[in-house]
Amino acid sequence: MHSSAIIQLLLSFALVAPAVVITRAEVDPDNPQAADPKQPPKTLTAPSGPSNPFQSGFQTAPASCTDFQKPSESCLKDLQAQTGGVVAFSGGQIKWDDDNQCDDTKKGVYQTAMYDAHILATYASTLPDGHNAKDIALWKTWIGPDYITQQQRIVDNLGRASGFLSKTENFDIILSCKDTKGWCNSKKDGKSIGGYAWTYNGWFGWYYYITMCPPFFMMDNMEQKITQIESDLAKGDTTTARGADWQKHTGQYILHEMMHLDSVGKPHILDEKVDPSGVGPSAYGPRLVYKLANRPLNQGGGATRASTNADSYAWFTNSKYFWDLTGYFPAPPSYRNMANIDQFSSEDEVRAQDVWPFHLGDIDQDTSEDEVKKRFDAGVEAMGTTAPPAQQPTAPKPVPDPTCGGSNLNGNFPPGFALSDGQFHTAKDILYRMRDHACQGICSSINDVPGHLSAAKVQNTNGCEYAAKIATDKELYLYASGTQNCYDATEKLINQCWDSEKKDAGWINGPNDNEFYQVGFRAVNGDGSKHDPITDAGFLGHRHVACQRKGSNPFADQYEIYISGWDDANYGKSIQSAMGACKLSVTSWKFEDFDGHGFADGSKSQKIAKFNTVLSNGGCIESKIEQALGLGAGGLDCPYNKVQEPGQF
Repeated sequence: MHSSAIIQLLLSFALVAPAVVITRAEVDPDNPQAADPKQPPKTLTAPSGPSNPFQSGFQTAPASCTDFQKPSESCLKDLQAQTGGVVAFSGGQIKWDDDNQCDDTKKGVYQTAMYDAHILATYASTLPDGHNAKDIALWKTWIGPDYITQQQRIVDNLGRASGFLSKTENFDIILSCKDTKGWCNSKKDGKSIGGYAWTYNGWFGWYYYITMCPPFFMMDNMEQKITQIESDLAKGDTTTARGADWQKHTGQYILHEMMHLDSVGKPHILDEKVDPSGVGPSAYGPRLVYKLANRPLNQGGGATRASTNADSYAWFTNSKYFWDLTGYFPAPPSYRNMANIDQFSSEDEVRAQDVWPFHLGDIDQDTSEDEVKKRFDAGVEAMGTTAPPAQQPTAPKPVPDPTCGGSNLNGNFPPGFALSDGQFHTAKDILYRMRDHACQGICSSINDVPGHLSAAKVQNTNGCEYAAKIATDKELYLYASGTQNCYDATEKLINQCWDSEKKDAGWINGPNDNEFYQVGFRAVNGDGSKHDPITDAGFLGHRHVACQRKGSNPFADQYEIYISGWDDANYGKSIQSAMGACKLSVTSWKFEDFDGHGFADGSKSQKIAKFNTVLSNGGCIESKIEQALGLGAGGLDCPYNKVQEPGQF
């Protein structure tokens, strides 16, 4: 079809399906690196951010607080009575330990890091747009393919982390540079301790205590990191822009710590192990955060555990910011190569993880020194890079054959439907578009199907029901209860029930408990549908045909064929050529624009074919029209002085 014909065709469909603007990103959500700039930019412009509430510095905690692991009652009362300082991170008042041992330079590092953490949390605290390929790619990478199941939790947590307007919670955030426990020189596999923190939760109040070690103060802040990347890009070097492991900074580190606050994480945010058994390394650093998000859901991967892992928030927010800043997708190590994700060099691993944070959890007046040390030792062990022994896989249950039921598809079922990319696509292709999202745990949109003509509804936590309106009263649908066997099951359903047996419904129960998959077409919003109703009067444009014979010439038949959704870009001559096999002289051929006929569903014709033949009652002309237009044999009739329109559904 010529492009002009496509444009005219889609414009005419607007009479049926009201036009909407669909934003389509150039990014492929499964391969975002393919959209990286072809030429590195010479300069970078940072996105606008919130004002800095930390410039004036922080108060100093009362002198009565001499031991923040076992504070006195007077210390806690004095802390609560102390007001007027900077309040941030969902209601915490930030204060220096009276014996903080921070010089002015280190205090400046702290204050800048606090501001950078606030920028990141604010920048990323919006829900993903299911029509935005960048959002899909980012969330899948750092949170998991089933991110939609936890996106509200994650955004709410980041929203609390970015809040600082009032002291809504009665607690303090105490900062120090003093190596309170003497642990700052500890190392594991080339990695250093960046700092450690705990939450004191006692009888008379609670606070969050952080002490930072020398390696933290040697890290770049966000502005310094931007300057480094900008300098590299100006030289044509994209390494630091394209690799997430080059982009860590003090603000990201502080955000990790703030996500542990009870006032921020709901439920409480931990340092998750990659393996749910609790053996092996923590999900810290871009490689292991990515591994946690994208390991199989039935092996403890995906959004649920990512939503309770502090470093998942740190890398998600940081990558969102730097992607928008540079235009380059900041990929984690072994991106799109999960099979080799545990094959890495020690140099690369240390670069991404060389400053390690420790959160020692909650302590109170009864927590012993031995218990605190035990937690620290467990954290040091989790700094290791050795993955836990691989579990012996159990043979998966085979996906059963589908049941293909319902009714046979009409022989005139439309061969294609107009989507917002300007092309016609088969129903099978639309089902595959639904499948590709549903089997990744994405339940928000169908590529190139306008949102007002489609629906998506989460089912059973990580399942999805998709629907697309293809006629005034019909919808195409796909249901997947989850992602475990989704690809294999839906492949069988689409190929066997829809494509081969041409049934309007097919389903598979299993192979595991609570697994169910179904595809087909049915009444729009009809029985069995669980999605929100599709209420728009329009539908996806498709081919319509109607025919009649006119006139009173006793020696010739005068045909009129009304058509929409079809154009051979050759003035309809493929119809004329097909009719030549009937050996009936076809004369006065015309094929032209015409919107004067209304089809049964309310849509208008776009073309009319007019011609004369010698008298014929054998049906040859009708059969050749069917052949040229892709109709089922025997469905088209052209009665005298009466329009006949073959059914399609």
